[in-house]
Amino acid sequence: MCILFFVRNMNGVVCVDYDASLSYRGVNFGLIEGENGLFVVKTGSGGNIYGHEEKYLKLAIHIKDKYATSVIVSDNPLEITPVDNMDATMAVVDKYRQDYEISLVYYFGVSKGGQYAAMFAYQ
Repeated sequence: MCILFFVRNMNGVVCVDYDASLSYRGVNFGLIEGENGLFVVKTGSGGNIYGHEEKYLKLAIHIKDKYATSVIVSDNPLEITPVDNMDATMAVVDKYRQDYEISLVYYFGVSKGGQYAAMFAYQ
């Protein structure tokens, strides 16, 4: 069932959503599958995997369409500590990376998500 947004293509109007989604240790993830590498998006503080007007889903689709890269969008819940938040995010990213033998990983953090990258990059 699609409730997010619709796009018009040659076959009419189609519904767009993540290829897969999951929740792990209090953090939600959306996945758009590609073939070349992995792009991780960490939302801002309290942000969900869709964002205002589905901006994160649209970003993920655009990246996949332009670069054929898989995209994982990770929300940023306020209810868990930054350490637990990033541990869960990196565990999901690492599992996907290993399962699909991906060596090239990009990280894009928005606001607090970007700050987390700087805080935890040493790990």
